[in-house]
Order: sequence, then C-alpha cells, then structure tokens
Amino acid sequence: MACSPAEDESAGLVVGTQYGKVRGSESGGVGHFQGIPFADPPVGNRRWEAPMPPGSWSGVRDATEPGSACPQEPTEQPRRVVEEDCLYLNVTAPRGGRSRKKPVIVFLYGGGFTAGEASKYKADRLVRQGDVVAVTANYRVGAFGFLGLAGLRHSGSFGILDQQAALSWVRRNIAAFGGDPGNVTLAGQSAGGISTCINMVSPGAEKLFDKAVIHSGPCTNTGNGLLAPVGEVEKEGEKVERKLGCSSVACMRSKSAADVLDAVAKSHAAVGRVAYGTSVLPIDPYKAVRAGRIRRMPVLVGSTRDDGTLAASGLLPLIGGVTPQSWPDVLKGLLFSPSDIRQVTRRYPVRTKEEGAGRFTAVQTDWGFSCPAAFMRENLAARMPVYGFEFADRKAPVLPGLGEGMPSLSLGAYHSSDLIYLFDMPVRLRPEQDVLSQEMIGYWTGFMYHGNPNRPGLPVWPSATQGKRSPVLSLAPGRGGSRAVDVSSDHNCGLWNRLGRP
Repeated sequence: MACSPAEDESAGLVVGTQYGKVRGSESGGVGHFQGIPFADPPVGNRRWEAPMPPGSWSGVRDATEPGSACPQEPTEQPRRVVEEDCLYLNVTAPRGGRSRKKPVIVFLYGGGFTAGEASKYKADRLVRQGDVVAVTANYRVGAFGFLGLAGLRHSGSFGILDQQAALSWVRRNIAAFGGDPGNVTLAGQSAGGISTCINMVSPGAEKLFDKAVIHSGPCTNTGNGLLAPVGEVEKEGEKVERKLGCSSVACMRSKSAADVLDAVAKSHAAVGRVAYGTSVLPIDPYKAVRAGRIRRMPVLVGSTRDDGTLAASGLLPLIGGVTPQSWPDVLKGLLFSPSDIRQVTRRYPVRTKEEGAGRFTAVQTDWGFSCPAAFMRENLAARMPVYGFEFADRKAPVLPGLGEGMPSLSLGAYHSSDLIYLFDMPVRLRPEQDVLSQEMIGYWTGFMYHGNPNRPGLPVWPSATQGKRSPVLSLAPGRGGSRAVDVSSDHNCGLWNRLGRP
C-alpha cells in the first residue's frame, strides 16, 4: 500500500531543497534520493557553458530514479548516450537520527574523462555501516565536458565546473538530508581522483570541501595524457570543429549530440583532457603539488597492487604482445627516451616472450599509479595530514566485462577493484573479503569524521612523512592481510623518480 504525501513527509522521504521538495524512497534502513538536478540542462545555447543553477519547481518532485548519464560512447554504457540533460546527483542517507549532522562524502566517477555515470556507485553499505551521507554526481565528459576552442570561455573545463556546481549544491542543501555541510569529503577514482586533486588546486573549489580521498588518480602522473596546456586542448577541439563543418561555436551548438560524438570519432580528437593555464585551473596540478600550491586538508592517497593490469589487457592485443626484441620499441611508443629505455629494460628485463606481458603490466602499474601516488604523498606530507593505501586483494571479484581483451592475463588487484569493497557492486564477496570491506568502510568513514582513518580494533594506519619512503597500509583479506608495506621499494619508485616519471 503506497504512503500518502503526508506520511512520506513525516517519514523523512520528502525533503526540501532550496529549489523545491523531492520525494525519495527507502530500502534496508537507507533513504535514496536520486535524479536531483543541481544545474540547468546544458543544452542548446548552454552547451559548452558553465553550469547554471537549476530552476525551482512547485509541488514535490519524484526522486526515485537516477538521471541520465552524460553523452558518451558505449565503453562503460551498454549503448551510446546522447542525452545532454544529465546534470543530476544522488543522495544516500541514513534514516532517522537527523538531530546530529553526519559527515558527507561526494564521490566522482572515473572513466578517463570520456565516460562514467554517478548511479553506478550505490552507497548503501557505506552509509548504513558508517552512519554518513553519500552523494554521487554526474559531470559532463568527452567533447561535452572538455572541448577547447580559442575564444571559448572555460575551454577544457566544463566538467570540472560541473563538479564544483555539485559541491556548491551540497554545501547549500545537504543539511536537509542529515548531512553536515561543514564536513564534506571529496573522493574520486581514476579520472575522479585526478578531479579531486584538480579541485584542491582550482580557485573555484575553495571552501567547497574539507577532506580528500584519491583512488588511483594522483595528479602527479605525468604520462597518462589526461591533463594538458589549454593551447593543446584547443588544437584538439579544432579537429572536432572542422569535422562538423563549422567555423563557430554557434554552428557547433546547432549540431546534435550524436553529430558531435561522430565528429570526435572520425577526427580522432583527444577530447578527454582537462586544460590547465585557465581561470579554472591556473597551474599544472603536478607543479602545484611540487610547489605546495594546493589547499591544505587531510588526504588519503592510494592505488591498487595491480593498477596497470586493466590497461595492459587492452593494450597488449593491440601491440601484438611484448617480446625481447620488441620491448624497447614498446617503451619508445610510450614516449620514453633512449636513455630511459636502457634503464627501464635493465630493471624490467624481458628475456622470453612469456615474461613480456608481466613486465609490461608492471611498468603500467609502477610508472602509472604506484609511484606517482607515492610522489604525491611525499610532497604533500609537509603541509597536511596524508595517509597512503594500497589495495592488495589479488583475488578480488572481477566486474562484468573487464579484461576481455586478454583473458589469459590475471587482473589481480586491478584498477577500480578497491571500489567493490566500499560501494554496492554486481559481484559477490567471499566471507573474508566481506570482513575486509567492513574494515575499509571503518577506515574511510573514520577519516570522514575525524580526518584520521585510524580506529580502535583495526591495524594502525601510518601517516606519510615529507620526502621519505613512508609505509602505507596494504589492504588485503585474512589475518595479517592489512599491514604497513613499503610501496616505493615494491614498485621501483627510485627508478621512476630518477627518470622524472612521475
């Protein structure tokens, strides 16, 4: 029997925001409020504009279904998405007990700045166990989020502005859902982790969040190509403009979303790159970390033990594998210099064809994730509390569709596998993995409450120390699985630091 509007309101399922009331749903003692607009639809003349506040509504808006993902090709989605009305967020909150405001986590998805969707990250376990409020928010990706063109205001930055609009909405509205607007943790994985770091640097995000969690997305990775000077971003945008047969932004705005996606595919333009040297991001975040031009706040920074296996499983079939003969050329294709190649091949020798996949994967992990994360921790530690982690369950469940390019390659503790232990994903955890999930949620929500992840009954999580190879907490199931380890030694970070990579 359905509840009446009055009963919904008294039960806390109708909540007032500054734009109007929303009606959510409840399951398992957790309230869900989905598809809440935090900005006006970026359509028509508002395509490639900064997000504007949403219009108000009368009555009670249904908030029981998520909004559409933003336009993208079918990489993470089963089909191409062309719906541009996509700037919606989702709130998951404990039922009852709103007299005490609870810490808030705002999570930003990964997807290489070309894909992703907020509604994939369901936070029931995190909210229920940790007694916190969780928010996931869409942001524009690909050409719609990061197009650059000379003379276009906010070139290469629209997706970051969307994130900041969502954070602003949280500051103004989350108290109505039981959250503490003065205790907001911004977290993200992969491109979402890079976004978190970007927002620690961007002037527009000042005072919008209080703590940060970066999963497998340190902005000290200089080789992933996800950040670029604004001039380079604008050159890529010109390729899309030409392919659309346009010579103005007005012409480009007149084209359909499908036309824009087609133009990107046909032009091979790199449109998943955030521009720096702009008013949104004035400085390369890598340089900001080194120079200390980054806001001070408690930070968790980490990666997974085998962060490079997903990339390797997609790249190895394309390059035809790695042999002793081809290994130097493969590294050259990754833009290593001849001197660097000699040092890398000495540390990661390929003596047989069978060794090739493992060495290539190790380079992807160490150079791309583990050592940039260590470098970031060591540089931030003089200015703020920093804690490092390495998710290390090498038998983590594999999410559907991953690793299909090279099924013979063991994914191990792969890129994004740590999120399975924090969010509700379509896989089943074994009993010892479920215990690890409970421990991780305890650490993460302890950090949200206090800025320090340590909690009674859990292994001690050491803090990072400036300029030193500080131990990080390795997270793995079973007795003794979670313990302090030396990531820098395990991943040859001395070599990568000498090479200037990170």
